[in-house]
Amino acid sequence: MTLDRYLIASMIRGGIPILGLLLGLFAFLTLAEELEDVGKGSFEVLDALRVTALSVPKIMLQLLPVTSLVGVLVGLGTLASQQELVAMRAAGSSSWQLARPVTLMALVISAAALATQQWLVPAFEQPIVDLRANAIENGPVAGEVFWTRNDHSMVRIGGVRFGLMPTDLEIHEIDSGGHLKRLLQARSANILTPAQWQLNNLQVTEIRAAGTQVTHLDRLRWDSVLSVEQMATLVSAADALPLTELVAYIRHLDSNGLDSHRYRLVLWQQLSLTLGIFGMALLGVPFVLGSTRSMAAGARISLGVIAGLLFYLLERTTGQVALLYHLPPAPLAVGPDLLITAAAIVALSRVR
Repeated sequence: MTLDRYLIASMIRGGIPILGLLLGLFAFLTLAEELEDVGKGSFEVLDALRVTALSVPKIMLQLLPVTSLVGVLVGLGTLASQQELVAMRAAGSSSWQLARPVTLMALVISAAALATQQWLVPAFEQPIVDLRANAIENGPVAGEVFWTRNDHSMVRIGGVRFGLMPTDLEIHEIDSGGHLKRLLQARSANILTPAQWQLNNLQVTEIRAAGTQVTHLDRLRWDSVLSVEQMATLVSAADALPLTELVAYIRHLDSNGLDSHRYRLVLWQQLSLTLGIFGMALLGVPFVLGSTRSMAAGARISLGVIAGLLFYLLERTTGQVALLYHLPPAPLAVGPDLLITAAAIVALSRVR
């Protein structure tokens, strides 16, 4: 256990600077995107900086697999350059025994990642939504009630369930003379696309010269009048939801016969993060334990970094392919993580 703690400490010392460097880089890219909204409404540079700071937990989750690999490479690589790993191997430690502290560290990081996704990221997402609301001129948020209007309608939304499903809706449709011609009152709505919603359990009140007609419907398609910016102030990003709420929303969509493919993909991507962290961390061990005569330590680290970046790109690409072509989300979300884990186990078994 003393040796395990020593190796874990070395890997943590190697990983923290790398994580800080990558966080700084990706946070800068996020800030550059936020600065594009400066000047909209009351959105200022300080607001962009706050949004960037609040986005750090989400960015960190995306970087954990790559950081785990590079942390192992740097931490164990330092010990290898000082001949400490050679001494450990000479004392009888096998490659699998040296991989044990890596596994323990990966498990702890994975548990912390799940806790961050469940509680920390959602807690930081709501202030982001509130700050973005400052950039909306036509859709202020008062408490939990959202109002917006255009030339033909006025919309009131009382709340949002699961972070994704608007509830307690009132849609006032206005004619060219400015008179109310139809009132839609719905208990909830499913956002099929940003431009089209499905209203559920609604009452439709038609106002005509001959009188008023009231109709009750189970569901109705409605062409949304909300802009992309207004949508961003109303609903949360799917990848910022707690895992429990995401599962509950998927069940709601399935029970109502609606397409839950996109949200299933997000769920599987979040769950596969733990496997990705484990696989990438384990992959670093055979890189370091390989013969220094066949490959220099610097070359092994460079190759490992390239492998980490390729893994990051592979995950993003498979996710987009699954979304674009409506392919099964579980295999494409978990596939890259299983592939990298299998490669790490095979490579570790061949180390002598």
